Amino acid sequence: MKRVLCLLLALLLFAPAIPVTAEETPGNYPAVQIDPDTGKPYDFEGKTVFIYLPYAMDDWEKNHAYGNEELYQYRMWLQKTYNCKIAFAKLGDFMTYTDKAVQFCKNPKGKLGILLPFNTSLAKLLQANVLADWKKSTLIDLSDPMWDATVTKWMTINGGVYGIYPGVPQGDTLLYFNKDVLKKAKIDWESIYDMQANGTWTWDKLESMLKKINALTKKGAKKKIWPISASEIDLYTIAVFSNGGDFFHFNSKKQFVVGASAKKTVEALKWGKNLYKKYAYQPVESDSWDYANARFKEGSIGFYVGSVSQGFSVNPEFASMKGEWGCVAFPKGPQGKQYAFNQGHSSVYVTSKAYDQKTLSMLSMILDMWTRDVPGVQSASADPAAYYDHTDKRAVDETFPMTRQGKYIVSDLTLFVGSRNDVLAASLLWNLESAKDVEKLAKQFVAKWKKDCAALNKAFAALQ
Repeated sequence: MKRVLCLLLALLLFAPAIPVTAEETPGNYPAVQIDPDTGKPYDFEGKTVFIYLPYAMDDWEKNHAYGNEELYQYRMWLQKTYNCKIAFAKLGDFMTYTDKAVQFCKNPKGKLGILLPFNTSLAKLLQANVLADWKKSTLIDLSDPMWDATVTKWMTINGGVYGIYPGVPQGDTLLYFNKDVLKKAKIDWESIYDMQANGTWTWDKLESMLKKINALTKKGAKKKIWPISASEIDLYTIAVFSNGGDFFHFNSKKQFVVGASAKKTVEALKWGKNLYKKYAYQPVESDSWDYANARFKEGSIGFYVGSVSQGFSVNPEFASMKGEWGCVAFPKGPQGKQYAFNQGHSSVYVTSKAYDQKTLSMLSMILDMWTRDVPGVQSASADPAAYYDHTDKRAVDETFPMTRQGKYIVSDLTLFVGSRNDVLAASLLWNLESAKDVEKLAKQFVAKWKKDCAALNKAFAALQ
């Protein structure tokens, strides 16, 4: 009898965890996905699903999901339900991540992994033809609002979807303004919202306001107020998009081509260059790297080209700004048909094409459940009502919602070639200031970029 009891005890100690049933699932959790082959929840057989990051991340189990006990309990339920472990893992560092990511996707060597690569790594992963098509998963619906539709759109190549991201669409790059500075220049800031609403907010209207702010400083006097501040790259990029231009795009034949020398783009680069030279705060040697927003926060700038998160986040940077601020979309150029916001997500979740369809489907299921908002458990963003504490009602009710409407969000497909700094800034954008002929400068790099596009088209054709 003792021998039988010992045997039973041993079986209990070393038996695999018993997955939970649908009846044991809390009502606010996602429905349990059942494997039709077994009639039970999908089973990872105790394996670890790694989420590979280019930076270190704490052990979420050990740290109880950073103090969020409900999130911790949900993730523990997820592991138990599908008989797996889910762990963050670092894959190399800034210098080695790309090569390691390509190597992993070529041959995972039995490991289960989902990657969130550097934006600089995405081009190499696509060119190497090692990424899985998420559309082949049978366990997620990419039309579900939980997946950012704008990301799905720009990561769709030859009908396949090679990168996805959870959450609502999020455009970036706003034009902030300091109400106190505008009042000094006798500019009605309410009129800017009105123009945005009726579609008449244009480059010309912005320039007329910059002239008024510029006039606040008497000729020969030391300047204390500047019309606008911005990173040159941010200004030039949003100018291009607001004029309906781009740097790279897919043409009507679905070929990836250069757009940097097109008339709309060159017109925007010329205008941006002149505006920066005439009206922008010029950094001095003592300035820090974030001089543009630092000057705006101290109250000496009329307009500032900045990120959405600086004004709209859980603890926004501009909460500590001197004076009151508002914000609108960057104005439309003469060729622009609508306002434009940069794509807010440059990193996307990818995985290896080496996995079979069932494994890919199970990985996509885990990614879905790991990242989705679960009622009462986790929230991907702050309550928009909290934004009223930092800015005016029109910024919150009118401008911010526009940044989440896909029709206004423009994806910079430069990322298919490489990072914006590596591809555009070092060649074209950083040389605009000294260029005598902007059109000639743009054409100078087209030949090289055409070769890049040719290589990409060849790689894209192989994506099956």
